[in-house]
Amino acid sequence: MGPLTKRQKRAHEQLKNSTDGRFKKLACTEENNVTDVSNNSEISVEDDFEILAGLEVEEAPEVDEVLEEDSKPSYPIKWKESEATSSRGKYWGTSRTVKYYHDKQALKKKKGSHEITDFFKKKVNDKNSDDSDDSDEIVENPPSLMSIQEAYNQITPIVAPAMNAKKDSQRGMADYELRKYIGVYIYFGELIKKTPIMTASQIAAKTAWIVPSNHYRARAIRSYAQEYLHYGKISLHQQGKHVKRASLLSNEDVKEAARKWIISTKPEKRGIPELLKYLNHTIIPSIFNLPGNISASVLWNYMVEWGYSYRANKKAVYYDGHERADVVQYRKEWASKMVEYNYFMEKYNEDDVTKVTLPDLPEGQKQIVMVTQDESTFYSNESPTNLWLLENENPIRNKSPGGSIMVSEFQCPCHGTMRIKNWKSRKFFFAGTNRDGYWTWKDMHQQIKDDVIPLFEKLHPGCQALFILDQSSNHNAYAPSAKRATCFNLKDTQLSSVNQRVILPGYYIGQDGEKKIQNFYNLEIKNEGKKNERRTWFRKGLETILTERGLGKWDEFKAEGKYWKAKCGNKEANSDHTCCPFYMLENQPDFLAQKTALEELVVKSGHLYTLYPKYHCETNWIERYWSASKRIARRECDYSFKSLQENLDGFLDQVSPPDATPIEIRRYYNRCWRYIYAYNDMKDGNEAFKLVEKFTSKRFLSHRKPGAHD
Repeated sequence: MGPLTKRQKRAHEQLKNSTDGRFKKLACTEENNVTDVSNNSEISVEDDFEILAGLEVEEAPEVDEVLEEDSKPSYPIKWKESEATSSRGKYWGTSRTVKYYHDKQALKKKKGSHEITDFFKKKVNDKNSDDSDDSDEIVENPPSLMSIQEAYNQITPIVAPAMNAKKDSQRGMADYELRKYIGVYIYFGELIKKTPIMTASQIAAKTAWIVPSNHYRARAIRSYAQEYLHYGKISLHQQGKHVKRASLLSNEDVKEAARKWIISTKPEKRGIPELLKYLNHTIIPSIFNLPGNISASVLWNYMVEWGYSYRANKKAVYYDGHERADVVQYRKEWASKMVEYNYFMEKYNEDDVTKVTLPDLPEGQKQIVMVTQDESTFYSNESPTNLWLLENENPIRNKSPGGSIMVSEFQCPCHGTMRIKNWKSRKFFFAGTNRDGYWTWKDMHQQIKDDVIPLFEKLHPGCQALFILDQSSNHNAYAPSAKRATCFNLKDTQLSSVNQRVILPGYYIGQDGEKKIQNFYNLEIKNEGKKNERRTWFRKGLETILTERGLGKWDEFKAEGKYWKAKCGNKEANSDHTCCPFYMLENQPDFLAQKTALEELVVKSGHLYTLYPKYHCETNWIERYWSASKRIARRECDYSFKSLQENLDGFLDQVSPPDATPIEIRRYYNRCWRYIYAYNDMKDGNEAFKLVEKFTSKRFLSHRKPGAHD
């Protein structure tokens, strides 16, 4: 064992002087070079336990032996338990000095090397990047869109409590999202008060979240605040919105097959069980070669995700074909034409429809008056569906609709229902097998000819009517004398009676450039001049008509050993209409110029005629007239057909009064023109409805406030 150090000797002496096995304070002597102390003072002992542990002694002397060897007076060390708990333990090399030394060494090694993020930085796109030396600039965070004060003012109405219950239900923000905005709002307010950033975020966290975490909420609020300053919004909370396990319905092939099934199936036959059976037994086995096990609840959730909802089918605007390409094209042309007609019509003030502005007509131009038409059916047992009832009150009503009366009515905006005493532009029709039959174009033709046109000309002398009807099959019907390609077979057809010769002659331009008349019937005479003379009439076929006009491709097809069929079976003809005889004849000038039966009648009377676009009932004001009339009829319903028959005329007159200005009709008329102008400005259906709503919805939240759209 080597020689002991000075400190080890001192510890050894202290142990020798101890009477109870503990360290004893040595007396102050010159040998030990210890400073003088008083009897009551204490000398702090360094970590003597560690020093003693470092001694390599064979055996410690007994206490009795120490007392015998050295009987010098001793000064015992006082033990404090609190000092023992705070004594330093084992040193792990994590002191501040060592950490500083390691960081300094790491910086020296790092000097001259690249950060790993250097390889992922984006370069700024410069227009002159080919010749510029600034191509290594880094894209930094986007600049703030607003100051803290501006953000505070902008976020205030978002977090302000809604005083109106209906408005509060329409806020559309979840509680968690609202808490985020409230936290940012409080945070901005504290920053404006010059509160330190960390303190401000902690105050906002405690106020907004009530039971905040130690650090996360405050840190999150600072992050939300930065996001709002840079982007003007806070991103939505995504916790719990991620798919934990992929479903087979997420597969694009399965999804597409399900959507095709839904589209091809009638709405009445669409159902979860039917679609579930189709997917589990047909689609999934064919794609994955495994049996399907999709549950009904999962399929229901995906149906909602695909945009479908299980709800009652309510009457609304028919959107299925509203934005179809051909419908939009017709709507564009129709709206443009209507706007041109509007210059020659009288206009009604929006606030007071009794005030009329007459048009400034050029010389020779007649004033144009719109005349619209529609049919509606009223039932004797039709009563209101929503009633004010007590909790257990349930009146029993007749389940059948009862007897019906159909009404066909023409209206103009200046008079509403056109009438002179008991002569009206309104006709009642009792539809049914054992009643008046069914309403056809012939009934409409008779009403226009006998009632509507004579009434209009007497009520509007010197004016020209613009008849506008919807695109029903009756309104698009042709008279028996009309030239239609569908009336002809491929070959000549024998007629059973002379009275079947009803189609009027057509015309075509010959090879010499002259207009030639073509008759569509041939007379065949057998045994002419004899007693058994026989006359037979034939209607010409497509082949005969086109051959006489110098058209047709029979020879070309015959040379190829083929046969030119009467109809090719395509929904539309090819570009030059030579795909089949039917489309070729349909494209001839005299066939293209053929008008419907109602249009022929109106045009011959010197008036204008057009049709509403398909699926656009919002442009016909008479639809709102029916709605108001049916509301009155349902309210006055007493479940008696006789009562309906006696009072229906009066119900209709309440909306279109006979001896007063038709105020409601003119309001409906003005509203329809807003739609027409919106469509003329190339707005689609949704945009037009939002635009019109600004003029029509007047929601008064207080007697001191104007309407929401005023």
